[in-house]
Amino acid sequence: MSLEPIKIKHPITKILVSKVNQSFSSAYRKSDTTSSSDLKRIRNTLHEKSRERKKSRKIIFSRTEMEGIPVEITSPKNKMSENMIFYIHGGAYMIGLISYSQRYAEMLAVESGCTVYAIDYSLSPENQYPVALDECEKVYLKLRKDHPQSKIAFIGDSAGGGFCVSLTLRLKAKHLAMPSCMVVHSPVMDLSGKLDRTVNVNQDEIIRPSRFHIAADIYAGTADTKNDEISPVYGDYTNFPPVFITVDKHETMFADSIELDRLIEKAGGIVKTVTIDGSFHAFAVMGMFSPESAKLMKEYTAFIRQNF
Repeated sequence: MSLEPIKIKHPITKILVSKVNQSFSSAYRKSDTTSSSDLKRIRNTLHEKSRERKKSRKIIFSRTEMEGIPVEITSPKNKMSENMIFYIHGGAYMIGLISYSQRYAEMLAVESGCTVYAIDYSLSPENQYPVALDECEKVYLKLRKDHPQSKIAFIGDSAGGGFCVSLTLRLKAKHLAMPSCMVVHSPVMDLSGKLDRTVNVNQDEIIRPSRFHIAADIYAGTADTKNDEISPVYGDYTNFPPVFITVDKHETMFADSIELDRLIEKAGGIVKTVTIDGSFHAFAVMGMFSPESAKLMKEYTAFIRQNF
């Protein structure tokens, strides 16, 4: 079920959108993420920016390892539930860093009242499928084992959104406990070329199809891209947990999000999709930084509470 679209109208948000688009457009001109030196520089820049900012006073932050995998734990001081959120960040499989996603995890913890566990999974090209997905499964199962009375929601953006869907399909196939629900922002559903993304090809400064296909091919390696763990567009969505999707109607991954909505609805599942007009790829991770993304955060955290 699609909810009423959100039109970007607030002047602050329009300025934010413009700055983000200009930043990515400039980055594309100056760097090549297939270059190891450029990739290292981009990762270092993201990491340093995250180190420069102060943590929110509303949260308790810690780092740990689960099954040998780095995990960041963000817990709100006004914790309202023992249920938890498992967050999987995006970044085209290659440049996303959990340290750069800390601010979103903080806002998510405060707004939901739940502890957020964010995985720092292994990136490509150093690691290819199924390394990152295996790590996500190991951390999730560890959380299940350590907190048997708690319910877990998945949240992911872009490639991380795809991981949320793929991991749930894997758990379903293994007859293991799935998350209570999930929220995905502009999820990647297809690395095989099945979906037609050409409609928005010139309107997305963050995910350009040519660059995305390079990153996707590096992540998939020699594996069959029609495997539903790589391209969840091929998955079986019967008895799938409730899903909340956010996506901008002019971004490259719009086709992916609408297809996920269609697949779940066709299987008789619960799905709510909010389309945005005038933002950018995975805009919802702006959280409380703009009126429109704040409205979205309130909607999908309420969705999580309803489905715990």
